[in-house]
Amino acid sequence: MKEIINSLKNTFLKMQTPEGYFVDPVYNIIDPRPTAEICKSFLYLGYETEAKKGFDWLLTVQQPNGSWLEVLPDGFVGESGVATSAVGRLMMVAYRKTGRREYLDAALKAGDYMLSIEFSPGYFIKSNGHYADVLNVDAMAAAHLYELYIITKKKKYLDARDRAIYNVIRYQFKDGALPYAIPVRASPYEWHLNLRDPHYHALTFYFLIMADPEFKNIYLKKILPKLQFWLEKVLSAKGFDWSEGKHTFSVGVNSGYGYAAYILNYLKSPKAGLAVNKLKKIQRPDGLFNRFDVLTASEVFKWVAKELFEFNYISPANFNLATKLKRTKNYLRRVWDRTAPNLRCSLFYSSQIFDCLTEISV
Repeated sequence: MKEIINSLKNTFLKMQTPEGYFVDPVYNIIDPRPTAEICKSFLYLGYETEAKKGFDWLLTVQQPNGSWLEVLPDGFVGESGVATSAVGRLMMVAYRKTGRREYLDAALKAGDYMLSIEFSPGYFIKSNGHYADVLNVDAMAAAHLYELYIITKKKKYLDARDRAIYNVIRYQFKDGALPYAIPVRASPYEWHLNLRDPHYHALTFYFLIMADPEFKNIYLKKILPKLQFWLEKVLSAKGFDWSEGKHTFSVGVNSGYGYAAYILNYLKSPKAGLAVNKLKKIQRPDGLFNRFDVLTASEVFKWVAKELFEFNYISPANFNLATKLKRTKNYLRRVWDRTAPNLRCSLFYSSQIFDCLTEISV
């Protein structure tokens, strides 16, 4: 794991701009979240000067209402609960490590923003125009709010964290998997997103741990064994079984291995090494990671079969045939786009992996 971290570190040190931020090498976009994740990791590794440069830049791009913008390759730029909670939590880490009051003030302002977008108990709006109750967003909000509680001891943050945790775990499927969203279609999506996915299961699980590292929340503690069971079930020496990922937009996302590596190390699982070994195999010579894993023909066949014939009786999607055919068409088009050499390196997912692995080494 040290080799993976060092390779990422050396590449990111070269990529940092004089202003402190990082630019995606493929899409040429500047998204605040990767800068926060990379600079938090720099702090853990002893590169305080470089870390402060990045966090100081983040202060300059925080919006007046406390949010940070999410900047995506598809052209979306807007206020985001995802970006704000991710950056806000890491601002708290930066405050603890450096003692700079400006970082705490920014995190508190971000916390006020997150509380303002709690649409219903435990449900935090993903971003402007995206109104599905996305569970990984709620988990990320919970992690940020918990960090604020640790420093301020204000009960409003702990109460909001507990609402978010409860709202996530009450939608867990019977076999342990966490869905991407609740079973209600919401703008701008064409169909509901109450679907399982290895990447988003691991991501949501990771932030639940960040939100309650000692598992004092009785609801989280109760479902923990099933959360771990499903993650271990879909992970083998070859990697994730991507036929279990029912989203067309996230199947094969490589940062899931970083989240899985942290979770399974934290829980002292005998499968902890599988995710790390997978990361070693897929790390690029330049130290970064591609956006997507390579899907096997078997995984593609199983995905299509499961979509068309709905073998899943625990959490059936209940899509009509027209929707299934449209989803299958979208999936196959994306599979084609993700074949080598079109996998494309990703700053966004490489920074998440860096964040997870340096968290293990603390």
